[in-house]
Amino acid sequence: LYVREGQLMAKFAQMAEIGRVVHYDGLFLYAWTQWLKYCVLMGMTLFISSFSNTNLFSVVMSFMVLIICQVQYIALDSWRAIESPVVAALVWTFAKIFPNFQMYNLTMMTIFTSDKGVAWDVGAEVTLYSLIYVLVFFGLAVYSFRRREI
Repeated sequence: LYVREGQLMAKFAQMAEIGRVVHYDGLFLYAWTQWLKYCVLMGMTLFISSFSNTNLFSVVMSFMVLIICQVQYIALDSWRAIESPVVAALVWTFAKIFPNFQMYNLTMMTIFTSDKGVAWDVGAEVTLYSLIYVLVFFGLAVYSFRRREI
């Protein structure tokens, strides 16, 4: 990526005036947050597998959880428009149980940043958010597996 960016800067004069566009420390932060997202998904999958009887159920439910976590922002947007307090409470509860995977889309804040630099504070927040979910789901998986009869 660094070499290709250098080639493009040599070829186009406008890019040479701007300077480097990709922040490589931001690229590391982006890779870190994606790894954290998959750790959260791994913890949720481990929890589902701890009480599942079949491999197919574990795979299908883990995929469904992935879909729920990916589109959770739609539920959060609609939560503000719900007038029924019961339904609003239910949506809020599901929003807290399932992590919001849209928080991990930090491309514009990490790789292609402006002059203010990489958003390390956002990376720290996402790391803490992920750590909480990983610990909770690992704890639930251990608790569920200890109570299981093999």
